[in-house]
Amino acid sequence: MNNPTDEELVRATRAGDGAAFDALYRRYSGKLFSYLLRLTGDRAAAEDLLQDVFLAVLRDRGFDLRDAGFGAWLFTVARRQALNAARGDLRRDRRDRAVTPADLAPAPTPEAAVAQRELVLSGLAALPEAHRDALVLKEVAGLTYREIARVQDVPEGTAKSRLHHAIRSLRALLRPEEETAP
Repeated sequence: MNNPTDEELVRATRAGDGAAFDALYRRYSGKLFSYLLRLTGDRAAAEDLLQDVFLAVLRDRGFDLRDAGFGAWLFTVARRQALNAARGDLRRDRRDRAVTPADLAPAPTPEAAVAQRELVLSGLAALPEAHRDALVLKEVAGLTYREIARVQDVPEGTAKSRLHHAIRSLRALLRPEEETAP
C-alpha cells in the first residue's frame, strides 16, 4: 500500500499485519504522546498510557471503519484512559499551580522564558478541564473542531465555544492589558 488511509491500516492490522500496526503507531504516537503528556504532566505516565491506547487498537473492534474518524476515535480512547488513570491527580495539580503577580513580570532573560512557560502551564492548569482538553486537542494534537467534538462527545458548537474561552482566558493571563482595553 502506497500512502494508505487510516481505515486501510486498521483493516490490515485487524487481519494480523504487524507492518500496518507499525504504520498507525508512527502516524499517531507523537501527537498522542504530546496530548497525554499535557493531560498527565508526567512523562512516565504518558508513556504507559500511550502503550495502553495502542493495545486498545489491537484489542478493540468497536471502531466502525465506515465512520472515517479513526484519529478522533484514537484521541477519545487516549482521553478516557488518561482521565480514568489520573482524574484526582489533575485536580490536585490544578490547585497546586497558583499564579502569582510575580509570574507576570516580563524579563528578557532565559529565566524569563522558563517563567513564561511555567505561567502558560499554570494558566492551562487553571482552565476548566473541558476547556483545557479542547485547547490541547487543537494545538497539540491538531484535531479539527469536528474531531474535538467527537472526542469530547459534545456538539461542534460546544467544542468551538470551549476553545474560544480557553484561548481568551490564557490571553487574559498572559496579556492582561489587552483584556482591559475598550
